[in-house]
Amino acid sequence: ATFIPSLVTTTNITIFKPRHFSSNTAEATQTKTYQELHHALSPSRQKLITILHDYKLKNYSQSVPSRFIKAVISALDANHDELITFDEYQVLLRNIGAEGKMTKDEMWEVFEEIGVISKDDEEKVIPVQTLVECWSDLFKAPEK
Repeated sequence: ATFIPSLVTTTNITIFKPRHFSSNTAEATQTKTYQELHHALSPSRQKLITILHDYKLKNYSQSVPSRFIKAVISALDANHDELITFDEYQVLLRNIGAEGKMTKDEMWEVFEEIGVISKDDEEKVIPVQTLVECWSDLFKAPEK
């Protein structure tokens, strides 16, 4: 990749912004592996992703990652309000045979990290879009 600075001038300051030229986008940005992305998560989120990854390998091994994510989200968001509640997460874990693989404290840690306060009842919820964004890179990443 070739590095060519570009000038951005404001009233009193000139800022050099790097621009990278490459014939291949993969050359400009390295793709992180599943293990690298997984390692960067908190222990509770690592455990949840491991549970989902194992379920994916067992039940969705021939599916594209986006299909798996869509299926899990559909099962999670039972009332289709685009918000995942703690109870909905517990039901999902029970339905995929993972009940007891995460403690309630670990589940709450996930909600504390990526959840938001619901406007309706001030309960912590996770927006569906947040999960899609969090999971897409992980489940699309190469294994090694």
